[in-house]
Amino acid sequence: MGSQDCAILMSQFMMLTGEIGVPIANEKTAGPTTRLTFLGFEIDTMDMTVRIPEAKVNALLDLVENFLAVAAVQDVGTRGAEFSRPDSKEICQHDLQLQINILLEASLSRNSKSSYETGLRSFNSFRQAFRYQLLWPPPLFHIVEFIAYLSCNGYTYSTARAYIASISFHSKIQNCPDVTKTFLVGKLLEGMRRIKNCRDTRLPITLPLLTRIVQVLPVICFDTYEFKLFRAAYVLAFFGFLRVGEFSLSVGNDIQSILQVSDVKFAPDMSRLYVRINSSKSDQHRRGVTLTIDRVESILCPVRCLHDYLIVRCKTGGPLFVHAGGKALTRYQFSSVLEKSLNALGVHGRFKAHSFRIGAATAAFEAGCSPDAIMQAGRWKSKVYKAYIRCPPLGKY
Repeated sequence: MGSQDCAILMSQFMMLTGEIGVPIANEKTAGPTTRLTFLGFEIDTMDMTVRIPEAKVNALLDLVENFLAVAAVQDVGTRGAEFSRPDSKEICQHDLQLQINILLEASLSRNSKSSYETGLRSFNSFRQAFRYQLLWPPPLFHIVEFIAYLSCNGYTYSTARAYIASISFHSKIQNCPDVTKTFLVGKLLEGMRRIKNCRDTRLPITLPLLTRIVQVLPVICFDTYEFKLFRAAYVLAFFGFLRVGEFSLSVGNDIQSILQVSDVKFAPDMSRLYVRINSSKSDQHRRGVTLTIDRVESILCPVRCLHDYLIVRCKTGGPLFVHAGGKALTRYQFSSVLEKSLNALGVHGRFKAHSFRIGAATAAFEAGCSPDAIMQAGRWKSKVYKAYIRCPPLGKY
């Protein structure tokens, strides 16, 4: 098997991991190549040698030169000592570069960072497969052919747009011309959008369907605790217009970033509950927002369902939704129980975890709520809320 065959296989593998959401450490991925850095040493299979990489040698030499320069300045005397603090450490250029990297990484959310890494990895894998040099900024024809490659392999418009955005970001960070903003690239993406016709086909969880799901949960869940856990999670997801990543663990978040039990408060008369969302997809600066959810006279009452769950929940802090053993609810579990419930009801279709948020927007629209009210409830900052409104055939669910 030649280098080109290996490159094509690796490109396909990288594309697959990006599509199914498997995280790959971009900084630890290389090849196919005859020269590889491993454990700090450069292994060359052509020369049959192992050596310290040239970049590392140069960095060490720079550190030594900086150290000698500082020592020489300190030997001059005490003149100018009033401009430095006795307890401050000497900062070299390497420290500054390290801090620049830290600040840049902190400027991105975890999801954005993962998306950009996947996009760049896929782009570079494509270039290796076609034996293009990994030039930066990339030539326009590299990007044009990359879009065509994605289209030929069945990738969606949204995936292609995200991958091109990663190239754009990397270009700007390196202060290079951003060739992704050219007329040709824009037209290719627009053509891909029209050909693929990427209409969101996820179906809404309507109020009648949510009622049936709650009624079948005792059959699906193996004990009363699990029933109350999933009932509260489903009802709150609907009435709070919540994104599933805001209250359950998934690849793009962690325990500290999801809804905590301390984020939920009840009104003294139990007429409503208050849910504090500290950060979300549309609130990367963690300004936070408090949702007010009123009591309703129904088995789907979010106030009663959440209160019943909290009575049996362990009296400790941490994530709001946890199993009896204390482990946080995951997105996979949330979706798996939903799928089992729908199968038990004989309801088929493209229902996903996001269907609760879609259903909430649809229900609000059908109830005659104003656009501003729907945008506020779902924390949308633009007319994008319209994409969440579905009109299923009457009585279908």
